[in-house]
Amino acid sequence: MCKEGAALRNAATARKATAPDSPDSNSSKGSLDAMSPIDLTTGKKVPGKNEFHWSYTEEPHAIRRKQILAKYPEIKELYGHDPFMKYTTTFLVSLQITIATCFASQMNWWQFIVCSYVIGGTANHMLMLAIHELSHNLGFAKMQHNR
Repeated sequence: MCKEGAALRNAATARKATAPDSPDSNSSKGSLDAMSPIDLTTGKKVPGKNEFHWSYTEEPHAIRRKQILAKYPEIKELYGHDPFMKYTTTFLVSLQITIATCFASQMNWWQFIVCSYVIGGTANHMLMLAIHELSHNLGFAKMQHNR
């Protein structure tokens, strides 16, 4: 467990232990604290259904990664950046701009819809994957180029 998680858990435990019968707490609705949302009509703190849920377990991706590497160590060879991603991304953006500027005016409405759905949808999805890879610093070999 990380130090921050332990500190947050200890702070939450201390907060509950020090103010069990505060005016903001309601045993039927659970404990309320300073971070509880306020009902704008009554001005009272209420438990929110969208409150953040703290989990004090290990991060699941790290656990799964360790399990996979223990079973299949050859997967580590697949780690790293994709040297062709910059060319694929440039091609996809160029394709979308070319279709929008050159071919869209020459299409019937149904051809435009089909082209937008098939080509545009696929290209947009691929570009979102490129953004995801960049968020993990896997677009370029040098870390500073990924920023």
